[in-house]
Amino acid sequence: AKSITVPQSVIVKRGQLEGIFIMSDKGTAMLRWIRTGNNSGKEVEVLSGLRDGEKVILSNTVQLKDGQKVEVMN
Repeated sequence: AKSITVPQSVIVKRGQLEGIFIMSDKGTAMLRWIRTGNNSGKEVEVLSGLRDGEKVILSNTVQLKDGQKVEVMN
């Protein structure tokens, strides 16, 4: 199985928990708790919590709130 990696910068830390924001079908940010594996410094391996094809939000994650409407820039 191919491992999924995300940039270290998008990981949200709340105490011992680590999460990332994904884009929901409704176009809102959803905080998803994940389990991380190898960390190369720039990229972090996601062991569980993220499914193939889910869109990870890569910018402005510090200001994001769960359920917030997100605009997609192409």
